[in-house]
Amino acid sequence: MLRLALVLFTLLGGGAAFAQSVFTVPQVPVYAEADTSALAQDQARREGSEAALDILLRRIVAEEDWIYLPRLVEGEPAPVLGDGGAYRPVVERDYDAAYNPNAEVGVLPVSEKQPISVDRAQLSQLEEGFDVFNEKSSGTTYRAQITFRFKPDAIRSLLQSARIPYSEEQARDVLVLPVLETVEGLYLWEAKNPWARAWLERPLTSELTPMQLPVGDVVDIQAITAEEARDLNAASLREFAKRYQAEDVFLALGRLDDVNGEYRLVVKLINATPPAIGMNWQASAIGTTVAESLFRGTNDDFPALARRAVEGTVQRHARQWKQQTLVDYSLQRSFEVTAWYGDLEEWAEIRSALESTPLVRNLDPGVFNRENAIIQLTVVGDDQQFDLAMEQRGLDLWRDASGRWDLAEKERAAQLQNTLDPLAPTIDEQAGRGQTLGLGRLFRRRDTDADGQSGGTTRQADPNVPELPDDLFGDDG
Repeated sequence: MLRLALVLFTLLGGGAAFAQSVFTVPQVPVYAEADTSALAQDQARREGSEAALDILLRRIVAEEDWIYLPRLVEGEPAPVLGDGGAYRPVVERDYDAAYNPNAEVGVLPVSEKQPISVDRAQLSQLEEGFDVFNEKSSGTTYRAQITFRFKPDAIRSLLQSARIPYSEEQARDVLVLPVLETVEGLYLWEAKNPWARAWLERPLTSELTPMQLPVGDVVDIQAITAEEARDLNAASLREFAKRYQAEDVFLALGRLDDVNGEYRLVVKLINATPPAIGMNWQASAIGTTVAESLFRGTNDDFPALARRAVEGTVQRHARQWKQQTLVDYSLQRSFEVTAWYGDLEEWAEIRSALESTPLVRNLDPGVFNRENAIIQLTVVGDDQQFDLAMEQRGLDLWRDASGRWDLAEKERAAQLQNTLDPLAPTIDEQAGRGQTLGLGRLFRRRDTDADGQSGGTTRQADPNVPELPDDLFGDDG
């Protein structure tokens, strides 16, 4: 058992993985042969960047729209063009220019999609940088793993110019327990568990549905057994999840059978989030199958079958999330929402959550005080997608009886929605939109006359407001 723990610890760097940008494509394997190692290196990197862009575009675009995407690895245009097809972009796009979601993209109807064409020069404009790992070279060969980073605004511009919906909204991290079931028994922490190794080898943190794997040390081994994981033992799963501060836990259960000289691997991705851990723990979905697939292969190479099964399972799970978060960027609306909080730290967390979602195109916090803030939002996509984005960030968005939108962290939202008193932001009507009670009191220093000139008298000090230095706002002049 302990041998695999050491392997897991080494591969994961001694800690849990964290979500990366969906515009990062990690650990692309590259290999090339040429007359010199330098030429081989250049060829490998070029081919690797093409493979990485293929992966990225198919990661964030719905499968039914893949026909509009080029096949860069094969050196082929988008399938909709057919053999010998020609395509001239609707508009020429400078991928290094600042992204403007409202820019004109030609005279196409909003619903008309266009195939994408990317040549070598454009590909270099789309790239932001790369990192090389496990580099090996000889006189004529080059081998490595390269992580490619692409410019988010450039990729957005590329897809929106072609009128192709896409998703860049990441789900919360999920902690995955890879359990293998065979006629010989169950495997989780054991050294001879190629199922766990296949999950370890596959980068998981840049997906729309990012995942992390446990360290696999002695503490993990003692916390939960393969049997307890398979049987969804809530007590063991709860303690295990607490160690990683995981809000969601999935069981990747692989059942392997040898049928007539053929391996058959049934993979179930199961929601194993125990009650009192998940964001919606009161209605825990523990035991729900998130994705299920059957994979076949020769019975002499299970590691290859396992790798293929992991890839298929990750893609199947991401496909369901992508359908929920796929955004038509021609849909844009503006509305007002009242954010409720207990202190300024909580307000900062709400604002950070809003700014972190790609659905929010503009945010204007016009009026705020110590309890609430009135925010003007411009968002893309439909109502359900924005609701889901907020839920993923621990926020609830709801509409009150008057039709006004309200937003708060989940616990506070539950309290507010259960109150009998109507919710209304506290605004200092005399001060106008730019001033509120609470912080307005904090910033007022002197009485003013009708012309805005100081009357020379100081307001009564408020014992609840900290005293500010006289020069905070500069010379009153």
